[in-house]
Amino acid sequence: VLARNSGGSTASNGVLITTPVNPPTAPPSFTATAPYPTRVILTWVAGGGQTGYTVQRKTLTGAYVNLFNLSATATTITDNSVQPQTTYTYLLTAINAGGSTVASVAIVTTPMNPPAAPTQFTGTAPYPTRVILTWVAGGGQTGYTLQRQTSASVSWTLQLSATATTITDSTADAHTTYWYTLTATNAGGSASAPSISITTPAGTPPPAPSNIHVVLMGADSIQISW
Repeated sequence: VLARNSGGSTASNGVLITTPVNPPTAPPSFTATAPYPTRVILTWVAGGGQTGYTVQRKTLTGAYVNLFNLSATATTITDNSVQPQTTYTYLLTAINAGGSTVASVAIVTTPMNPPAAPTQFTGTAPYPTRVILTWVAGGGQTGYTLQRQTSASVSWTLQLSATATTITDSTADAHTTYWYTLTATNAGGSASAPSISITTPAGTPPPAPSNIHVVLMGADSIQISW
């Protein structure tokens, strides 16, 4: 700046001004996945211009809380502090000296825990064509899958209710070894009891006698025929 008059001019002291940097570009493609009940994986693509990131998290009814402060090169982070069957909202913010820019939020619901495996899974074959299976529930199941297998192939697979603790297989053959596998299931996964093998006894019970006739032969004797 110059000050002028008839006697001349005088310059002011120079002023140095630095313009601020532009805020970073918002990260695109911000996603959250929950492969396990207690794990959420966050991924994104850098928008550009950031010197770091912050990640915040909240539940459906809660407020955002700071979760991570990350470097400018980060493109993924795993949250291992979540709970099963809970919905979380994540907020990713790119930052630099010029300000901050928020990405779209990512919402994810963690799955439920898988059920516990059934215990005391046992079987008996009281007859040549019948196998009785029993077990104790491990907990958390919404149903069971029961599979029967011979040495050659799978014979059949049954779906059972969550409250089942026994079933009778009346389709077995005499003198045959079967392997049974019982699996507890729910939306979070499955868990199996150790497989068991049962061998049915040989032979088929004879049919009951029919057309039985009794004839009185004397005071102290009878004749029976069939």
